[in-house]
Amino acid sequence: MFRHASRILAGVLASVVVALCADISVAGIWEGKENGLLSVELTLHNDNGQIGGTIGFYFQTRGSDGKWHPDGKPPFEVPLLSPKLEARF
Repeated sequence: MFRHASRILAGVLASVVVALCADISVAGIWEGKENGLLSVELTLHNDNGQIGGTIGFYFQTRGSDGKWHPDGKPPFEVPLLSPKLEARF
């Protein structure tokens, strides 16, 4: 499951870089899905030039019907520590 979350996170972070290259504010919420369900949420904010935010992971379980379901708990959320954004051309 963490392998899937890392792929989603990489995609979300790539979107942030694209947004930077286009001179668009990166403040906002980005969501990633796995199995058609919300699996990761990246929240970014810009406070006077200081970037910060959190990342939350939603866990899923496979039901007896063979389908994936959210586990019904709040996301496992952690703060971004010393984030910085870089754009390379």
